[in-house]
Amino acid sequence: MSPPVVQIKLVELPSKINVFYRESGPSNASVVLLLHGFPSSSHQYRNLIPILAAKYHVRVCNKSPSTISGYLTRTPRVRR
Repeated sequence: MSPPVVQIKLVELPSKINVFYRESGPSNASVVLLLHGFPSSSHQYRNLIPILAAKYHVRVCNKSPSTISGYLTRTPRVRR
């Protein structure tokens, strides 16, 4: 059996902050929310997500917009 697909998503909150998250697993399964500390990102769970997603609906979001979320929504400044 092939591993579950991990989807990468971006959602805009009412405060206009974009939140990047990873999601995988059956939509009707119990939800497992994986949290991490600063300055880590959801990437640290890249190997665990497929294992848990075989049985659970897994979501992992980045803690702050200064992590990957910011890179997806803003052009980096060029330093001279």
